[in-house]
Amino acid sequence: MTTKRKYKSRALRRKEKSKKEVLLKKQVDSLSKYFGNNKVKTSITNAIKDGLDCENNVNEVEDQVVNDKEEESQNVNENVNEKSLDDKNSFPLDIDILRNWNEIDHNMIDFLVERGPQRVNDVTYIKDVFSRSFSSTHYTRDLPNREKQDRK
Repeated sequence: MTTKRKYKSRALRRKEKSKKEVLLKKQVDSLSKYFGNNKVKTSITNAIKDGLDCENNVNEVEDQVVNDKEEESQNVNENVNEKSLDDKNSFPLDIDILRNWNEIDHNMIDFLVERGPQRVNDVTYIKDVFSRSFSSTHYTRDLPNREKQDRK
């Protein structure tokens, strides 16, 4: 008296998994046959255009340098005062770098607390032996009214 199984055996599951993996490996670059890679062409054309623009602007830059030197001699004192005011009110370029944390004032700390930690959602995590991996979708929760809420 043998009964039918309600689920597939481990051997059948392994065979199906290996067939799926082989199929996926075959389909990896199948679309690249039909669609070419335009990145190389566009980067070359952009480089050529930039080179032509640079050659055309050389004479303009030389004229501007002469005019700028005359203006700099007149506005030296004004620039010193403006720079000192701007340094007090401006933030460092990247506040997420630990090296810049020694220069943080109280306003910057308030800003960092309001913003919260920086999340990187486009990370691809490696899979373990059982083909499981962490996903960044676990950071947020979808509510029934289609809003997204951060998990804490």
